[in-house]
Parts: sequence; structure tokens; C-alpha cells
Amino acid sequence: MKIKAVIFLLLLLAKLNWLNAQVIDTAVINMQQVRYGIAFNVGSTYEWQVQDGSIVSGAFTNEIYVNWGSVPGLKRIAVVETNVTGCESDTNIAFVLLVTDTLTDSLICIMPNAFSPNGDGLNDVFGFTFPISDLNEFKLAIYNRWGDAVFMSNDPLMPWDGTTNGNPCAMDVYVWKLEISRKRYRSISKHGTFTLLR
Repeated sequence: MKIKAVIFLLLLLAKLNWLNAQVIDTAVINMQQVRYGIAFNVGSTYEWQVQDGSIVSGAFTNEIYVNWGSVPGLKRIAVVETNVTGCESDTNIAFVLLVTDTLTDSLICIMPNAFSPNGDGLNDVFGFTFPISDLNEFKLAIYNRWGDAVFMSNDPLMPWDGTTNGNPCAMDVYVWKLEISRKRYRSISKHGTFTLLR
């Protein structure tokens, strides 16, 4: 039995922008008719490339339907828009995480292994990249090497800035623990370590 899904992702708000090559969706292997799209510009054509999937309709339009393959992993989707005057946009890239079963461990979660809260504007906070539109619950806790909680949050958009009670934490290895539930998946818990550098 084919699984049909309609997942429309409006990825363009002002000029083509595919979230700077971020992970934008989770799909199940062999899922059929999954819909992706970008904003429509009159007179433009669109050239799509889908890694390990086949475009079943809409190949030169702003919306495509994809039948995904059977190999799980991170899959690349790319599109180039050609406008009415023949000018091409930059290649816009996004990723889809292809999983075996949405009821097991299908959380898209890109986790850094280090960050440097030194105020230089690069890697100043520790957080996660994953879709938040279908979150039911979120809890992130960070512990030091003695097991003391140095940061806790129920807000997926609030990363850790490397401080506790306004004081900078020491350079060290820390433990993170993430508990999350999403509307389409069962609740899961993940944990790991990362290094705070200054």
C-alpha cells in the first residue's frame, strides 16, 4: 500500500532561499507523492534535482511531487529558477532526512560537538537545528562534569549562551539531554557531549 503525503514547504519569502541548506523535512523510505515547493514567479521555470528520489510530477514548475527511494539517510534537494529574461538564480539547496520508520527514532536533530561563546559572532550559542512546527513538548538540559544542571529550557528557539546565572561557564566538556515529542512521532530522548571553548 502506497503512503501518500502532502507536505508543502514554502521556502521562499524574499528571493529564493532554501534555509541555507538546512534539513527541512523527515520522510519515510518508499514514501510516495511527497510535495515540496517554493514561491512562484510568473514566467519562471524551475529545474529540480532530488537525490535518491524520483520526481513524479512538476519537474519544471515551482512544486514537485517526489517518490522517495529505499535507502535511509540525508538526501539533497536542489532547485534553480530561470526567470522570464533567462537569468538563473543561485542553486538553492535543502535536505530531507529519509528514515525507516516514523514511529521509532525519526527526530531530525543536528547537534554541534563544540561552541565558543566569546562574542565573535561565530558559534556563540549551543542549540539544535530541527523542524519545530509539529513539536508537542521540548526539554533541553545541559550538565557539567559533576552532574549539576547549568542550563534548562522548554523553548526550542532559546539556545544556551555558555553562562549560568549570568556567569560564564568554564571551558570543559558538558553533557546535553534532549527530551522531545512531535505530533507525527513517538516521544524520544537523546543525549550526548560537547565542548565549550573560549
